[in-house]
Amino acid sequence: MPRNVRNFWIEVSADGYRQPVALGPRKKDGGFRLTVRQRDRGQVTCPLTLEGYAEPDGRLRLTAFADTGNPGSQRVLHHVTAR
Repeated sequence: MPRNVRNFWIEVSADGYRQPVALGPRKKDGGFRLTVRQRDRGQVTCPLTLEGYAEPDGRLRLTAFADTGNPGSQRVLHHVTAR
């Protein structure tokens, strides 16, 4: 766990890397958008997008969308917490 955690922190582990890559927004009220891409029959698809934002009232919103490359993207997770 990093020493200075802002409102969000992301840690990613992948084969071929010695240690996880960790990052977060630079500003204490910053946000992020993470897009997962994968191959599907030779085409690149975006099956998942994760967004984290600070609301004007200070609450933190985390939302996951499935099938984000399609017009019918659906929200699969919506989580709100106090800062």
